[in-house]
Amino acid sequence: AQEGSAAYMPRSRRPKESPTRTSPEVEKAVIDLRTTHPAWGGRKIARRLADLGMDKVPPASTITAILHRHGLISPQASLAAQHWQRFEHERPNALWQIDFKGDFATEQARC
Repeated sequence: AQEGSAAYMPRSRRPKESPTRTSPEVEKAVIDLRTTHPAWGGRKIARRLADLGMDKVPPASTITAILHRHGLISPQASLAAQHWQRFEHERPNALWQIDFKGDFATEQARC
């Protein structure tokens, strides 16, 4: 009632403030680490920031978003990443798989 006919006009839904927004200092630290180590992703950078004693380390997904926002992860690199592939076949016993870890003894020596 106080705004009159202006109350019926569309308004921005954008928040006036974002209290959980990543600080510029944290973004700079993320960018600096990525520049120094171009192969590191969000999880590794998050771990390194924690190891360096940063108080509030953002989640790896936020760090990855920062890297995308600053153009440090190319769309081609994201597309080139191989997705996990299931070992599924048309019928049972069509594929046999063995997983082992470490050394094991044979008659001649250790492998």
